[in-house]
Amino acid sequence: MLCLKNHHVWFIEGMRVFAAGYALGDRLLAPTFSRATNNEFQTEFGRMYFADHSGRLAVSFVFATLRPGCVLLQRLVDEYCAAWEDGIHFTLEAQDELPRAFLRRVTKRFQELSVMSDGVKEDESRCYLEHASEGEKAECEKEHMRYDEEFSMAYFE
Repeated sequence: MLCLKNHHVWFIEGMRVFAAGYALGDRLLAPTFSRATNNEFQTEFGRMYFADHSGRLAVSFVFATLRPGCVLLQRLVDEYCAAWEDGIHFTLEAQDELPRAFLRRVTKRFQELSVMSDGVKEDESRCYLEHASEGEKAECEKEHMRYDEEFSMAYFE
């Protein structure tokens, strides 16, 4: 059985490896590799871990490594908001350690959640996969992210 502490270490290091792999494919203009890395990340990581300093450092690493329009960044934000616990996730220490772009997206996500009914808070309508073609994306019934560079914000449509 995997020790909880070791699980957190695996998660944090795994998140860094996936981010580095995605960034490599993105910079080498190898979209198939980046897409496969993102989609594997979405499959491998269920609930995410952010509660301590090392988890927040991993988020900072991912935000510093990936381009702002990467859907993986929004997945981190959405998972952070879903796992929210008062007194743990938004302490002054956490605010100082998390990137400003991350906190801006968190604020927007909480605004979205505030207008949802309680029964709909687990938002299953969002797709975090990168589809191989526009046709494949059109066949997917979920909402997909659009990144607005002017406002540095992600939207699902």
